[in-house]
Amino acid sequence: MWAFSGHEDPTPGDIGLMVLLILLPLTALVPIVGVLQKRRLAPVLATASLTSERISYAELRKSAKASASPKQSLRALVTSVFACLAACFALLIHVVTRHVVFDAFVAVWGFVAIAFGFASFIWYREVLRKASTPEGDRSK
Repeated sequence: MWAFSGHEDPTPGDIGLMVLLILLPLTALVPIVGVLQKRRLAPVLATASLTSERISYAELRKSAKASASPKQSLRALVTSVFACLAACFALLIHVVTRHVVFDAFVAVWGFVAIAFGFASFIWYREVLRKASTPEGDRSK
């Protein structure tokens, strides 16, 4: 819509309209995806017995880490390090060119840098653990 508005830079109204035009169709698709997923799982759920067991987030994370091969763990480490460095670089460029120590840009990219820095640390520990574990013993 901004392209047809006749002015060079988008206004807050243009940005709001763009966000709505992106989010509304996606939000409208959520119930449809739920119906499709329910249909796809119907044969499996028909024979499954009811249970009160739940899978915790910690169990999911532990299972995902254990199932990742050393190569996948190394790729995740490299990707996390790259994302952290890219966010730090974006922060540095913003601070140097705008001479602003803190604004919304710094807050968002600072959070991204910290999150990927933490992920890098976690994946680094995982890569080291997998490298020190003998090839046949992946039970840890």
